[in-house]
Amino acid sequence: MSGVKIECKHLIELKSAIESEFLARYKDNLDAIHNIESKTKLQDSAPLIELSKLSQLLRSHSTKLGIILKPETFTEKNYEATYKELKSIIDTTFYLFSLLPLFQNKEYTQLLLSQLDASMLKFLNSLQSLCKELDSKFNNKEYDEERLMCIGMIWSCCDDWDSISKLGNLGILAESIKLSSQLIRDVMDEVEDFLEDPEANIGQRLDFLDDDFDSEDDEDKDDQVTVDKNHEDSESKSLEDIVALVLPIMKEWKIKVVLLRTLFNSFRNVIMSKDPPKIYTIEMLDDLDNLHKSIAGSADNFTCTIYMADETFTKDDITEETDEINKDVRQMLSIIKKIKKKASDKNEFANVWETKFFEASSL
Repeated sequence: MSGVKIECKHLIELKSAIESEFLARYKDNLDAIHNIESKTKLQDSAPLIELSKLSQLLRSHSTKLGIILKPETFTEKNYEATYKELKSIIDTTFYLFSLLPLFQNKEYTQLLLSQLDASMLKFLNSLQSLCKELDSKFNNKEYDEERLMCIGMIWSCCDDWDSISKLGNLGILAESIKLSSQLIRDVMDEVEDFLEDPEANIGQRLDFLDDDFDSEDDEDKDDQVTVDKNHEDSESKSLEDIVALVLPIMKEWKIKVVLLRTLFNSFRNVIMSKDPPKIYTIEMLDDLDNLHKSIAGSADNFTCTIYMADETFTKDDITEETDEINKDVRQMLSIIKKIKKKASDKNEFANVWETKFFEASSL
């Protein structure tokens, strides 16, 4: 607005533009975001590179705006500077939204896209917070309750976009695998704790069940008597009998848990290396993300089942988890073997690991 004196009404117009162009259209509406049509074409660049650039711009403009909006600096003589930074945020946001359709070209994993979606919804929340701050500022220049919060929210979004841009498909998958590896680490700790004193762990569980049984109402006790008669053989097991059944399973399970964590960490190191694999498909990466999460979840369920063992426990109680884990592991290994730096590479580690895992125990 060259040559025009910037007044408060002009700032109000920009605030209204944010509400009508972004919040009204896209706030909490991923369908609308996914249906954005854009003619944006990149030359000698890529969506992730542009996302990083926009992140830097938004961080810079929001920082400057945050400084100007301080009560001591939000004065009429600074309206022009306020207008400039707010307009720059709007322009950059327009370009950001026009960039989003370029991510829908099957070159990005569902994991990356879901993180991008989450960051965009969070960014819209930050814009809404900014509008509230501006509304309050227009009515009372001394108001300063949400300035730092809304600017901090924008910074957080910029951090998300920087991370997405830096990590890309492989890096984001590696971070996801790291979380599963940490869950497997927790499972390892639980297994080791159990093996240190299996009698105490199972005994505590049985004592809990006895206490629970004693606290039931008489009507419930009548029902339990019927159940007891149907399970006389099962309930005749002593603590020693249960330990004798469960302990060998847990010892074998410990071997497999260690191997699972080794697989997760080793593959994560491969895709995070300075020279990562180049032969893979997006579908492979999507499948890997689903598989490692499923394996970690099943491993946790398996361990919980052992911890919950009582007089009725049999090896059939863990069949579902072991079958699921073994199926997912085979699928994961099949994909890992296809992910290479070059076509001639042979994944010896995966072959050796596979032999150890499936020959390590009868589970």
